[in-house]
Amino acid sequence: MPPSVPELGALRPALGSDIARIGVVATAGFRYSPVFQWERPYHEKFPEDTLNSYKDLFAKIIRDRQYIVLVAEDYFDPDEAKKSSAIVLPGSEANKPKAGEKVVVGVACWKLEEGSKRVGQFGNITDCPPEQEQLGRDKNGEHCRLFDEIAEAAGQRYFKGHSEMDMVVVHPAYWERGHGTALVKWGMAIADIDRVKQGVIAADMGAKLYLSLGYSKVADVHVDGDEEAPDGVTCTVAIYEPKL
Repeated sequence: MPPSVPELGALRPALGSDIARIGVVATAGFRYSPVFQWERPYHEKFPEDTLNSYKDLFAKIIRDRQYIVLVAEDYFDPDEAKKSSAIVLPGSEANKPKAGEKVVVGVACWKLEEGSKRVGQFGNITDCPPEQEQLGRDKNGEHCRLFDEIAEAAGQRYFKGHSEMDMVVVHPAYWERGHGTALVKWGMAIADIDRVKQGVIAADMGAKLYLSLGYSKVADVHVDGDEEAPDGVTCTVAIYEPKL
């Protein structure tokens, strides 16, 4: 019998049909992350590459049985594009939402620990768009490589045997409505049920949210800067201890 699941409330599992919308949400929300600025310095020149890479990334994660992906919905704000400094080109969604229509405004994903009985519990979504070739012209490839190395090393050091809060993002037009908090708390609730610690590597606003909800900081990780980005990028490594 599969393990019990925390009440979803206003959340729901992500679907393949959500991918286009998730790409918009991720582009608009992650734009404010120092990691985005470090990895994607050419976003303004190639915004379509940013959108396509997020769509492809989340499609892969949704198809992966080792992950759980949930979305939060809210009523569509026709002016949402004006409320993010990210560039989301017109036509990014095949069916543009109408005012007052419920749309995805936030998304979160968790990577399950090895041997978890929840693998595949939320289904293996097969209606995701096929993989597309990624041009990646918005990215600084060396910056991405350096950050990936630091993050992977931190995960191996601190998260052995833990689940991971992989990503959470909310479109800025819908900030301060509790969507990010609801998503993170759901993940903490599943950690409580499974009695498995949960790790996260987060920057800036994300780190503040996790720490305010009960995660504990264990370290900082830093990538040294260069001529293009002298300050580099710093993230917080934190762990949630389940309530027994």
